[in-house]
Amino acid sequence: MKFFKDEQGNTVIAQKPNKPLIWALVFVALGSIGDRVDIETKVVQVLYLSAYGGFLIWSVLEIVQGVNWLRKLLGVAGLVLTLFSLYRRFLQ
Repeated sequence: MKFFKDEQGNTVIAQKPNKPLIWALVFVALGSIGDRVDIETKVVQVLYLSAYGGFLIWSVLEIVQGVNWLRKLLGVAGLVLTLFSLYRRFLQ
């Protein structure tokens, strides 16, 4: 199926996570810990904003540089979910 194939015709389903995704997951974990131990709200907001930044960078990189259509679709889904979550957390 072409959906899973890269430019050379190799089937690619999974790849190592790239740095912005790891960065985002680390900041989500730190923000979650900050929520639980009652760290100052502004610090937790900065942690979550950093996580959203990582998710946004990751999703744009997947859309632009994804090796197949599955990865590009994953980037679009990540972008939509990140923007929705960002709106709900800070702008609602």
